[in-house]
Amino acid sequence: MVILFVFFLTITQVYASENSVIWKFVKVYKNPFCQKAATDSLAIYMYDVSVEGDKRIFNSGITYTEGKYLLCYFGVKTPEELTGKKFRSDKTDASFAINYLIVQQKHGGNYTPPTYDELYEMTAQAMSEMKCPDFSNEFDKETIYFAFLNALEVPRAKKDWLQKLKNRILVLSNGKVKLVGGPAEYLVLVKNKSKIKVIIGPYSTPVSFYDYD
Repeated sequence: MVILFVFFLTITQVYASENSVIWKFVKVYKNPFCQKAATDSLAIYMYDVSVEGDKRIFNSGITYTEGKYLLCYFGVKTPEELTGKKFRSDKTDASFAINYLIVQQKHGGNYTPPTYDELYEMTAQAMSEMKCPDFSNEFDKETIYFAFLNALEVPRAKKDWLQKLKNRILVLSNGKVKLVGGPAEYLVLVKNKSKIKVIIGPYSTPVSFYDYD
C-alpha cells in the first residue's frame, strides 16, 4: 500500500492588511539541494517574494509542474524569468497567495473555492470507498486548511465532527466501511479484514493514510 506522508502547514508568512496587496517575485531559483533536472516535473523551485512597499522577504517552494502555470500566466519561459513579476491578491500569506494564483490558472482563470460542506462530503465519499481524499490538484490550500481547522480546532467540535463523519461514511458505504477510534492520535478505516491508519487534521494534507501495523 502506498504510504502518504503528512506535510504540516506552517502559517508564519503573514502580512496584515484589510485590502488586497501586490506581491512581487524578488528572486526565483532552483532549490540547490534538489537533484532533479531543471524541467523535471518534481524539480523544486524557491520563490522569494515580498509585498510591494514592504522590505520583508517571504519564501515559498513549489514544483516545476506547479510553476508552469505561473510561466503561462506571466508569459515567460523559465522560472527564473518570473523575477520582478507582480500580481495582486487578497491573500496575505505568501504561500497561500502563490498557490491561489496557480489554482486559478488550473481552472482557466475562473475559480470558485468549495464550501466547507462540499469538502466534508468529498472527504466522506472518498473514505467510504477506502480512498484517501486528495484536494491538492483542484482546490486552494487556504480553503482546505481553514475548513479542517474550523472543524477540528475546538475539542468538542472535533468530537462532533468526527462522529458525523463516521456516520456519513457508514451510510455512503452501505455499512461496509467504518471509521473507528478518536479523537486521538489516529483513526482506523475498516472494511472486512482491511485496515488503514488515518490521520486527520488542519494540515496542508488534511487526511493521510498509513499502513496499519
